[in-house]
Formats: sequence, C-alpha cells, structure tokens
Amino acid sequence: MTFDSSDIPNAGTCANDGIQPTVDVTIDGTTSSYTDSGQVLNTGGIDSGVCSNGDESAQWVRIGSHSCPGQTLNLNPPTQTEPVGTTATLLAKLTDACDRPLSDVVVGFKVAAGPNAGATGQGATNSLGIAAFSYSSLVVGMDSLQAAVTNAVGFTRTSNTATVTWTIEFAPGGGSFVIGNKNAALGSAVYFWGSQWAQHNSLTAGTAPRSFKGFSDQPVTPACGQGWTADPGNSTPPPDGPLPDFMAVIVTSSARQIGPEISGDTVAIVIVRTHSGYEPNPGHSATGVIVAVMCGSASAVTSEAPQRPQLAGLPTQVQSGAPSGPASAATPTACQVSARGRSTTLPSQACVRKKRS
Repeated sequence: MTFDSSDIPNAGTCANDGIQPTVDVTIDGTTSSYTDSGQVLNTGGIDSGVCSNGDESAQWVRIGSHSCPGQTLNLNPPTQTEPVGTTATLLAKLTDACDRPLSDVVVGFKVAAGPNAGATGQGATNSLGIAAFSYSSLVVGMDSLQAAVTNAVGFTRTSNTATVTWTIEFAPGGGSFVIGNKNAALGSAVYFWGSQWAQHNSLTAGTAPRSFKGFSDQPVTPACGQGWTADPGNSTPPPDGPLPDFMAVIVTSSARQIGPEISGDTVAIVIVRTHSGYEPNPGHSATGVIVAVMCGSASAVTSEAPQRPQLAGLPTQVQSGAPSGPASAATPTACQVSARGRSTTLPSQACVRKKRS
C-alpha cells in the first residue's frame, strides 16, 4: 500500500509546508483519528520527488513517530580471495537513514563482471537487515559484484562494488604434476603421479619413459607454451602433501629422456579435482578428475578450440538468502607469482602458491 500526500496543496513544495496529515481508522464501527505528527505520509512536508528527484519511500513507523527516509545498502567484504572450488559469501546490509536495519526486503545480487559474469541470486533481509549471497567457481580471475534493492515504485538502490578473486595452486612449493594430452578430455579421470605413470598416460609423440613418475620441478611456475623438465623417478622431490582439492596440472604431448633429464612440452593447463590418498612415494598413485581447462591448445584436449576457460562436471554454484546455474565464463586475468627467488607472469590465469614447509 502506498500513501503520498507531499503534492498537497501543490506539487513541487520544496520547503516544509507544516501540514500534519490525519488518519482515520475504523474498527468495529468505531472511528479514531490519529495525527501524523512525524509527517511520514507527506515526506516531511517536502515534495522530494520533484525538488531533488529523490526516493520518497519510507519504511512503516508507528504514527506520531518520525521516519528516517532514505536507505543505505552495503556489500561486504569489499574484497576477498578464495581458491577455485570453494565458496565465497557476501553479505548485503540494508539500513535506513537512522542506521536502523530494514528487514524482509528482497535484495538482488549479480556478478557484473569477471569470469563468472551473469551469475545472480536474491534473498530477503533478516532482522539485522542482512541478506547473504554465496557462490563457487572453477574459473580463475576476479569477479565484481553488486547488490540492489528496488522499492514498490520502481526506485532502485545499488550497493558498492565488491570483488572476489578466484585462485588456483599448482603443486605446493613449486613445479607441477603432468598428464598426457590424450587423457586430458574434460571430465576424464587422470593418473598424475605414481610408478605406473607411463602406462596410464598416452602422448601424441609416443610412449613416455618408464622412469618418469609424473612430477616436474621446472619451471617453478608453469605456463602454456613452456617446456618442462624433471629427473627420473622420484629423485626430483615431489610435494610432501597434502595436495589442494583443486590443482592446476600440465598437459603434455611429449616426454623424452636424454641422459639424466626428462623433458616435455606444455600444450595446456587444466584444473584437476584431486582424490585423497596422495603420498610422495611413487608406489602410492595419485589420481583425480579434470574439471576445467585454463589455457593452451584445446585441440590437444578437446574437439574444438575454446577461447575461454571450459568447465565440466562442477559448474558455478549460487546460493542466496538471509544468513542462516551455471555462469558464463570469460577470459581470466593474468597474475604474477614469486617463488624460489623468481618472479613470473602467468598468462591467462591467476594463481596462488603455498611454500612447502
């Protein structure tokens, strides 16, 4: 229900006209009159819709009380960083001009820009004026989000912009695990570490040397188009573990041994959801499932060449509401990573690395 007597006696009244509306309420045949001494119904005796092109709406208050017209919508935290595959949660808080929380108001959320642009959700504010929005991502990069509230007359109030940066790890401490390009289709189960690596990974250039167990320590920060090297067996120390739940892995089309060194190419980098049970001993194999392609020649891993990260099996998940669909993907931002005294820019992806203890 909407009341607005601010146009009485004339529209465009820009100074308080002093009028105090009265309200007659009839219950069981008995009528009582109440004075709106707080001038809620006539918006403080000023036609702010004409005078300042402002929002004339106000929350319900007890008659005789003063309202606090105007609203503030804040989205927090302003920035956060989360690993891919986890959940980011943002809280929108709606208050009136007196900083009092406004409850039972529907808040809309939207990822306005970034790798998950287009993801949306909504929820109603609770007694503290707070509505929550949670979502996850398998794509690296930085999302920009906003919240908005639209009142009964169509006036929309928008929050500040908050950002969520999604990151991915390679092998903890530097280097990367490797898989064969003929095994690297989206959704495929992969064997990326163990004594039987050569038997479980097929490469375009032919069979890999049996002495390669699946871990490359160079480069420290892999990138598409770069070569990689490793020592035979586990003489190149693999990470102690545990491995991250989602991990970036090199896709190679060749692996050959010349003397004491094994080397290959990097035709793509994929994100693998790792299975439990990893140990640095190659007698304990490590496996996972490919859930996204980060960069590289997609012809080596899929039937067509994508221009942006591709997802499989675990799309962005969105959940919103009072605190208690798949999103379109875009090209992720680059990042700079420092490790072991070197600084490297990783193209077409953002990443984070933990030092091995």
